[in-house]
Amino acid sequence: MDALRQWKQGSRSRQLARQNLYAFLKWSVSRGYLKPIYLPPTDLVEIRNPKRVGYALSDVEIIQLLDALPIGDSHEPWRFAIQL
Repeated sequence: MDALRQWKQGSRSRQLARQNLYAFLKWSVSRGYLKPIYLPPTDLVEIRNPKRVGYALSDVEIIQLLDALPIGDSHEPWRFAIQL
């Protein structure tokens, strides 16, 4: 479908856009607002990217970030937040 070309194949945003577009087209045809030619294809398979498993930061990166914080009472809440 041409309307979905702006999103990368397999992305979550494309998946959501496709679901909403298909639902809208089906609704429009079932209510008689559009001709049946506008029904989306039922046999078109959407390829999805595999989910990434892991953490955003490694333990070493978190320690480096904590070491880079200035020392002082005003920075302790940030230190605690980063450690969470």
